[in-house]
Amino acid sequence: AMQGREIDVPYFLAATEGGRILDKKIYPAHIVFPANVDQVTWTADPVHMVFPVSPTKSGAAYTVLAGFQLTEQELAFNRRHRAGQP
Repeated sequence: AMQGREIDVPYFLAATEGGRILDKKIYPAHIVFPANVDQVTWTADPVHMVFPVSPTKSGAAYTVLAGFQLTEQELAFNRRHRAGQP
């Protein structure tokens, strides 16, 4: 559980092609929860991404993934407690 009313949450944006990560960047997010509130909506600043499109390769060849950047401990916990598994 979160301690206090503020938290720093790293998130990532990754560009992929055919399941291969071409580029990944991690960004910080500082979230402040007002008193008596247990959820907030947060919006990041715009991010500029460039993809090498051409007449033979459209932008549809790429996928952009976004998610929370987990620590090794968080990832291990999630793997141990996958949905539907004991």
